[in-house]
Amino acid sequence: MKYLIGFLLAVLLIDSFYLVFLSKSLSFCPYGGKCSVVLNSVYNKLFSIPLSLLGLFYVMLLLFSFAGLIIKKNWHYLILLNLALAGGSLLSFYFIFLQAFILKAFCFFCLTFETTTILLTLLWFLTASHQRTKHNLIYRH
Repeated sequence: MKYLIGFLLAVLLIDSFYLVFLSKSLSFCPYGGKCSVVLNSVYNKLFSIPLSLLGLFYVMLLLFSFAGLIIKKNWHYLILLNLALAGGSLLSFYFIFLQAFILKAFCFFCLTFETTTILLTLLWFLTASHQRTKHNLIYRH
C-alpha cells in the first residue's frame, strides 16, 4: 500500500511541477483540453498566487507530513496529513465543479492533480485505521 501512496505522491509532484511550468507557457494540453481557458481564468489565483504554485506547496506539505509520520511516528503529523488530505479533496471537488459548470472547459493536468488527490485521500482513509494500528501510530505523544 505504501508503494501505491508513494506512486500517487510522485504523480502529484510531477503534475504540479508541470502545471507551474504550463501556467507560464501554455504549451501542451492533451485530449482536446482547454488548459489555457482554465489556467487564465479568474479562478486561477488565490490572493494573487497562482493555484499551480499553491498546488506545489500542497504536495510539499503532503510529502513533509508523510515523511514525518514514517520517521517520527508522531500524531502531530497524522493530524496534519488528515487535515491536508481532507481539505485538498474538498478543494479538488470544488475545482472540478468550476471546470465543469462555470468555465465549461477542462484542463487535463488540473484534472489529473484533482483526481489523484481524491484517490490518495480515499486510499489513505480506507487503509489508515489498519495502518495506524499495525504501526502503533495511535495518537501518542
